[in-house]
Amino acid sequence: MIKLGELLLSKGFITEEQLVQALKVQKSSIGKRLGIILCELGFIKESELCATLGEQLNLPIATLNPNRIDSGITSLISPDVCRKYGIFPLFKIYQNIILAMEDPLNSFAIEEVEYSTGLRVEPVIVTHSQIQWAFQKYYGTSSKLEAMLKTMDFSFIDTIKKTVEENGAITVRTEIPEFIEGTVSKIVNMLIEQAVEEGASDIHIEPWEDELKVRYRIDGILHRVAGFPCKLQAAICSSIKLLAQLDIAEKRLPQEGSFQVKINDILIDLRVASYPTLNGEKIVVRILNKESVRLELEQLGLSGTTLDLIKSVIQKPYGIILVTGPTGCGKTTTLYAILQRLNTTEENIITIEDPIEYRIPGINQSQINIKSGLTFSRGLRSILRQDPDIILVGEIRDLETAEIAIEASLTGHLVFATLHTNDAPGAITRLIDLGVEPFLIASAIEGVIAQRLVRVICNECKCEYIPGEYEIQNIRVLSSLETKKFYKGIGCRACHDTGYQKRTGIFSLMLPNEELRMLITKKASTLELRKCAKKIGMETLFEAGLQKALNGITTLNELLRICKIEDELT
Repeated sequence: MIKLGELLLSKGFITEEQLVQALKVQKSSIGKRLGIILCELGFIKESELCATLGEQLNLPIATLNPNRIDSGITSLISPDVCRKYGIFPLFKIYQNIILAMEDPLNSFAIEEVEYSTGLRVEPVIVTHSQIQWAFQKYYGTSSKLEAMLKTMDFSFIDTIKKTVEENGAITVRTEIPEFIEGTVSKIVNMLIEQAVEEGASDIHIEPWEDELKVRYRIDGILHRVAGFPCKLQAAICSSIKLLAQLDIAEKRLPQEGSFQVKINDILIDLRVASYPTLNGEKIVVRILNKESVRLELEQLGLSGTTLDLIKSVIQKPYGIILVTGPTGCGKTTTLYAILQRLNTTEENIITIEDPIEYRIPGINQSQINIKSGLTFSRGLRSILRQDPDIILVGEIRDLETAEIAIEASLTGHLVFATLHTNDAPGAITRLIDLGVEPFLIASAIEGVIAQRLVRVICNECKCEYIPGEYEIQNIRVLSSLETKKFYKGIGCRACHDTGYQKRTGIFSLMLPNEELRMLITKKASTLELRKCAKKIGMETLFEAGLQKALNGITTLNELLRICKIEDELT
């Protein structure tokens, strides 16, 4: 049988370079199929993978819709088994079960289904997005919630209120176990499970005048997923606060806490923040997968000259390298990918973070704890007595942390840190504003990486289009381009009609030379630093994003959403 990679090459779906890159990623991704990796990297469409697999294995290809699914047999296979293997039962013919499969070569899935059902499996090939659609429709949270709300008994809400009034603050979950184990707890569990399955980074639970609204942040954009009666607001918020060890009687002040859950054998860390609003408490739950991951810089969206320069600068023996950008733009993920590249038995790498987002084997990771007195500055002082080679500081927030980090970089250590600024030159101005001496900054800085995350065009509904008047007016450089070939997604089932699937990074790298260091010592403005950095070769975030739009990876509208064009073109 011809190998999948060779077949895709012969059909012209991928290039040899893309195959080599995918095979490299596969080596560090235990158990992941080559076809899935090629789709994740955006090299092929799911439909192209299915067609090639069908030809390779001589199996039929199916397109899922309600008319082709017998809802009566969905109970034959548990949702957990379906999610584990990426399968879905379609219908039964005599003693055969027609099984939709992402990976028809998965013999473990076939054996488990045949053993549990007593039926012979007849596999058909479907795309990953179609399997996800079937999960949502037949095993999804919405249908379960609707059925649950119809049978709910709300009398326990009055019991909780009475308990709080009589006993005061309740901070230990064991004080009202009937509440934790009740219906509301099941609702909370389903919301968390669905958010994890859909790849959400945050859950927003927001009280409004007429309903309690639930939204997920997926690929940087908030999506409404459910609405509940207002009378459930106190119960749902209290359930989450109890899990996070917060005081459910305190509703006038913001609170922060955390707890962990295990979903599909993956440990998930949930950070909870409550905030009092006009209509009641708003809860935001940040979802962090703390299991170990392996990320390559290429997977983040880095390529070409910028990638080569970053690979070079992170090999410096000492100095400080900053990664800048707003909250949620992937700064920590970039630093983890860099650390994994530098992680060897010869190096002592220590981090101090808030929070630890991923676990990296071979690296000493620590988390700040304000209550016990472990702050960034105090932890960093202690790290310097641990004989480190490489140090990661999760965030520079104050003058003391900044000064210790810079001093460490000037005394033989390679230091990585994040900073909240709009672009790379802005990091210099921010450090000066914190009170760091300009000559220290000029001596210590080896590089500043600015980044943003942009949504990637859905491969299944991608089409060519001509930019509209709004885009042309806002992106003046379009008139000087030789090519006007751009792409967008028109919306389909695979991308939930958004036109986008997943996100990738755009990066700007500033490498100081003598001229730029002189400007830093003179406390030059951000505008002057930006002009100098561009003159010596810095590619701006806008220029990096425009290149991705020209390559058909993202859209011009997405670039306008992310970048401030006026600053980028100075």
